[in-house]
Amino acid sequence: MSDLDVAISQFPISSWCSMRMKTYDDGGGTDFYADCPICNGRRKLGISRITKVFHCFKCMEGGHGGDLWTGAASLPRMIRVLEGCSWRQAFKMIYELAGLPEPAPRKRKPGPRGLPKDAIPLSDCQDDERAVVMLRERHCGHLRDSSHLCIGGRFNERIILPTYFLGEETGFEAKATSKSQSPPSLFPEWLETDETVYTIRSWDASRPKFAALTESVLDCETFHGICNAVGLYGKFKEGQVTSLLDLDLTDLYWFLDGDAWTSVLRGIKKTRSLFRSFVVPMPTDEDPNSIGPQGCRDLLEKAREIKTDWDVMECAVAWGKPLK
Repeated sequence: MSDLDVAISQFPISSWCSMRMKTYDDGGGTDFYADCPICNGRRKLGISRITKVFHCFKCMEGGHGGDLWTGAASLPRMIRVLEGCSWRQAFKMIYELAGLPEPAPRKRKPGPRGLPKDAIPLSDCQDDERAVVMLRERHCGHLRDSSHLCIGGRFNERIILPTYFLGEETGFEAKATSKSQSPPSLFPEWLETDETVYTIRSWDASRPKFAALTESVLDCETFHGICNAVGLYGKFKEGQVTSLLDLDLTDLYWFLDGDAWTSVLRGIKKTRSLFRSFVVPMPTDEDPNSIGPQGCRDLLEKAREIKTDWDVMECAVAWGKPLK
C-alpha cells in the first residue's frame, strides 16, 4: 500500500461526515448513510467505512453532480467537493486527520539546461530535410520553428524537441528521425521523466477540465487545436501522478499506443480514485500521431468511461486487447 492508501484507510470517515451532513448510523456496520449535500437526497448517500467510497443513488440516477461529482467518488474527490479545496489540500487533510505525517515532496534534481552543443535550428534546414519532412508528415509542422537538429554527439541526427510543463520549458526530447535509431527517444540525464509530464504547447486552462494522455511529445502535439493533451514520456509511471494533479483536471482520456494496453490498465488503477478515466479503442500498431488529428477527434467520441475492473475486461474483449 502507498502512504496515501494507508492514510485513507485510517481516516476517521464517520466523524468527518457527521460534521458536514446529516448521517444515519446503522449500528456500526460496514456502511452508513447520509443526506446527500449535493442533491439533498434524504438517506441517499451510502458511505463505506472500509473503502471510504461515497455513492449517492439519487445523484447517479438524476445527474445532478456537475464536473466534480457524478454520484460516486473516492475520499480525496469528496473532500475536494465538500471543502472546496485543491487536490494537495485534500491530501494534506487526509494525512492530518488520519494522524500520519504527510510525505515530504521530492526535490527535483538541479541540472544543466540548454540544447546540445551540436544542435542547429530546424528552421535553417531545407524543406526536404528528413527531420522537417518527418514533422510535417506527423502533423506537427507547427513545431519546426522551435525545434533543432543535432548534427553530432550523443543525439546525432535526432530532432531536439523542447519539453514543457504549463508553458515552462523543462528540457528536451531527442527524437529519432529513422527507424534504425534506437531507442526512438532520448532525454538529457537531468530531465526526470519518471516524475514529470509534457503538456501541449497550446495548453489552455479555460478549456474543459479533461486531457488526452499520450506517450510522446509528437503524439501530444497531434491534439494541437483539438483539446489539452499530456505526454507521458513513454509508458505511465506512478511518480507522474503529482504532475497530473497539478494540472487541475477531472477527466483523463487514455490515448496510449495500441500495443500499450497493459500500461493503460496500470495507469487507470493508480489514478481511478483521483480522476474519471476514459479509454479509446486505439488500433493495434497505431498511435495518435499516425492516425492524425481527425482520427483523434473521432476516437474522443468513442471513448468509454472505466468505472470498474469489469469495464476494463469488457473493453479488452471488445477491442481484442490482451489482459496481463
